Amino acid sequence: MNIELNCKKSNQIAFKGFEARKLQAIVTNGCYGDKVLLKELEAIAKQNGILLLNTNKGRTPWAQDGTIISSDGRIFGEDLPQKVFRDLKGLDIQDDGLLFDKGGNYFQVKNKDGEKILLSGFYNQMFENSDECLNEDGLRHSEVITKKLFGCDRLVEIPQADFHIDLFLTPIGDNKILLCDDELTIEYIKLMINRAKAYILDESNDIDLRTKVEKVLERLEVLLQKFTLNLCFMRSKGVLEDFQKLSSLSDVEKALSDEGFEVIKVPGRIFNYVNNGERFSLNHDLNYSNAITFKNSNDETVIITNKSLLNQEMGITSEISEILGMDFEKMFLDSVKDYVKPENIFFLEGKSLPWGLRNLHGGLHCLSLEVPDFSV
Repeated sequence: MNIELNCKKSNQIAFKGFEARKLQAIVTNGCYGDKVLLKELEAIAKQNGILLLNTNKGRTPWAQDGTIISSDGRIFGEDLPQKVFRDLKGLDIQDDGLLFDKGGNYFQVKNKDGEKILLSGFYNQMFENSDECLNEDGLRHSEVITKKLFGCDRLVEIPQADFHIDLFLTPIGDNKILLCDDELTIEYIKLMINRAKAYILDESNDIDLRTKVEKVLERLEVLLQKFTLNLCFMRSKGVLEDFQKLSSLSDVEKALSDEGFEVIKVPGRIFNYVNNGERFSLNHDLNYSNAITFKNSNDETVIITNKSLLNQEMGITSEISEILGMDFEKMFLDSVKDYVKPENIFFLEGKSLPWGLRNLHGGLHCLSLEVPDFSV
C-alpha cells in the first residue's frame, strides 16, 4: 500500500500545527510484532478514515524517533535508519546530514497568536552548539533548523522532565497542552484509598466485597508509598544520563505558560526510578502522555493512548471501580473531560504495550509516526 502526498503544493498549504490535527496515515514499524495491538490501532484508524501503514522494517519498533515530517510534508532523519517510509511515494526525502535521533523530543504546534512554534527538549543533538556561528543569511544554526527545516517561526526549548518530552506532555490542539502532574496523580490515588477505607468501615456493606476492597486498599497503599519514594529519589538524584539533568514538571509548566499555552494538568504517569546498569531510567507503569492525538471529521480531538495494567494489578474490577468511584483510567478521563469527550479516548494494550512502556521506555507515540492531511 502506498500513500500519495502532493508535496509540490506544500508552500501554499497553511500550517495546521502538529498537535492534534487531521491525519491521512499512521505509520508503524512492527509495534513489537504485536498483531493484537495493530488490529486495535487499525480499527480506530479505519473508523476515522485514516490509513494504518505497518512497514515492519528494521530491528527496532520505533517509528517516531528515527524520522520527522516537517510542516510542509518533507521527511528527514539520520539517514532514515529504519526506512519506515520506503513505501510512501510523493515525499521529498530530505537528508541534510544532521545528527538526529530524538523524534519524540519535538512537537510542532501553533500558539494563540498563530505563530508556528517548534517545541523541543533541551537535549537534542540538532541544537547542540547551534548558536555559535551564523550562516550566509546571518541566521543562527538553531534558526535555520527551526525556520527552514521544520517550517516553524520560532524555537521554544522545553525543560527535560523525562528522556523525551512526549513522555510528559501532549499537545491536543487549540493552544492546549496536556501536562503530567505527579502530585495530581498522588491526589487521585489518595482519593481511592480514602474511599476504600470508608467502604471497609461501613459494616452495612457486603462482607465479601469489603474483603476484596481491603486487598485493593493494601495494594494502593504500597503503590502510593513506592511512587512517593521514586519521586523523592528522582528529585534528589535527577539525572538520566551524564549529560541529561531531569527538570521538574513545574519548570515545564512555566515554560509553556510563558508562551501563552493553556496547560491542562493530568494524572498522566506513574514510574519507577531505576538504574539499568548504564543510566537511570523512568520505567513507566502508567503513561497516558505518550499518545497519538488527532482531529476527527467533526474537528473533535481524539486521543489513542496506552493502557496500564495497574487496575488489574491492584485488583480494581469494574465492580470495585464503581465502589471507589475511580480507577486508573477514570482518573485520566476525569481530568480531561472538559476538553476531550470520553468516547474519543482509547486505551490500547495489545499483548505487549504495557510491557514495552515498563522495559523499553516507549509507548504508542514512540511506536507511531503520524502523517498529517496536508490538504486541509
